[in-house]
Amino acid sequence: MRRTFRALFALIMVVCLVLVASPPQRASAHPMGNFTVNRYSALTLGQDRVDIYYVVDMAEIPAYQELGTIRADHNTELTPAEREAYTARKATELLPGISLSLDGTPVKLTMRGKPALSFPPGAGGLPTLRLELSLVAPLQGARTGTIEYRDTNMGERIGWQEIIAKPSTGVTLDVSTVPTTDLSN
Repeated sequence: MRRTFRALFALIMVVCLVLVASPPQRASAHPMGNFTVNRYSALTLGQDRVDIYYVVDMAEIPAYQELGTIRADHNTELTPAEREAYTARKATELLPGISLSLDGTPVKLTMRGKPALSFPPGAGGLPTLRLELSLVAPLQGARTGTIEYRDTNMGERIGWQEIIAKPSTGVTLDVSTVPTTDLSN
């Protein structure tokens, strides 16, 4: 029994030494994997509106698939027309999956400006895809109330979803089920 214990102890020590001695590995841009679709929503509650900064972040594999819907060659060097057509189409697809209500009454969301599209480098020299939308919801002079936000886009996809809500100057946020600062930066 003692001999087995000593052998097991020696094996554990060797494994620990190998782990400690091995060089640190660089973290992946998408720690959940190269197949994730991640979503981020930052709500800023103002006195007369809610501004929403909405981001879809696709890892390498879904980015490659999505690029195929823009160009047959999956190239990230988009023409201005390709870029505008894609961002307009994607914004139109995503908007119905984002909802905001004030005291149970839906509030209309509209786009502010043009969507931003970029292709940050990913693992193995493959691009990722990042789409940023700026949305606004007027509050029609409401001074108090309960705001509910939902994002049902791409819920079947594996990936993280982060939602934060922060008050702007002169506004107080009494209770929230989401944090006021993000974890993903």
